[in-house]
Amino acid sequence: MQNVDLYVKANAKDGKGLGDCPFSHRIMMILRLKGIAGQYIPVHFTPIPKEFKEFCQGAGVPQKVPILKHGEYVVYNCNDIAYYIDKECPEPNLKSENEKANKVGGNLFTKFAGYLKNKDPSFEEKLHHALIDELKKLNNYLASESSPGKFLDGDELKHPDCDILPKMQHVIIALRKYKKFEIPEELVALKKYMADAYEEAAFKDSLPTDEAIIEGWRKHF
Repeated sequence: MQNVDLYVKANAKDGKGLGDCPFSHRIMMILRLKGIAGQYIPVHFTPIPKEFKEFCQGAGVPQKVPILKHGEYVVYNCNDIAYYIDKECPEPNLKSENEKANKVGGNLFTKFAGYLKNKDPSFEEKLHHALIDELKKLNNYLASESSPGKFLDGDELKHPDCDILPKMQHVIIALRKYKKFEIPEELVALKKYMADAYEEAAFKDSLPTDEAIIEGWRKHF
């Protein structure tokens, strides 16, 4: 499986380089783990380029990213793209049969965004605690025997990691900037999980810059 084009979000500030989309980041990680070469095409959404509009209309897909183009096939929606890549390139197998690994952190991005975007002081403590509870679930899972290795399902990155790690990067960078928030020191397993992930090329080499993440959330402040 080669000759892949992946449309991703561009930096919100100037339209150059990778933007802050965790869903695009997820697919980039999968492509790297599979060893699939391709072209990343950043799309600046302010305004949406005419070429991208025409491409989406011609392919019959929404004007959102990520979008994968592989030959004559165009796939939209993160889960559908991941499924398509697995079907076309089954090895290495990134699927996890660990039900807990597939479910843990499922509410992370919702809790994160709710807390980050909140401007009502009366809700601040409640939303803060909701995020902490979600982070504790991740930490407790990683510290348990249900997580048989340094990542969510062993010592190699798999699909659950490709989903959670880009979101965790937003938790770390955006909340530090806009809420002066840091992951609590007592969440030792979660901190180690992130430290181990930063040593993995598939994750670190597809990371957006801190500035891109900060810029992506600036419109809410």
